[in-house]
Amino acid sequence: MIAVSSIPAYLVWFWPTRGQLLWLALIGALASAGTLAYVQALKMAEASLIVPADYTRLVWASAIGFLVFGELPNLWTWAGGFLIIGSTVYIALREVRLRRPG
Repeated sequence: MIAVSSIPAYLVWFWPTRGQLLWLALIGALASAGTLAYVQALKMAEASLIVPADYTRLVWASAIGFLVFGELPNLWTWAGGFLIIGSTVYIALREVRLRRPG
């Protein structure tokens, strides 16, 4: 991706200010901590328990987009969200049924 994105980035590149560099460092640190926490969760519990909870990012991203940026989710966001959440619920329920002795 660096090779592909470096050409368009070069056309509009400007060096970040010190304040922006601090924000970028904070974002990097929090993203790294979040990834480490996610990997640790996958080590400690089954993926079938962890991954569905990961889909709550869609809800959080929409809420933050609305509260911080005033963005309203459009029809495609709602449709995609319902598709993702519905699929996850269906798979989770199907897995529960398959594990029951029958």
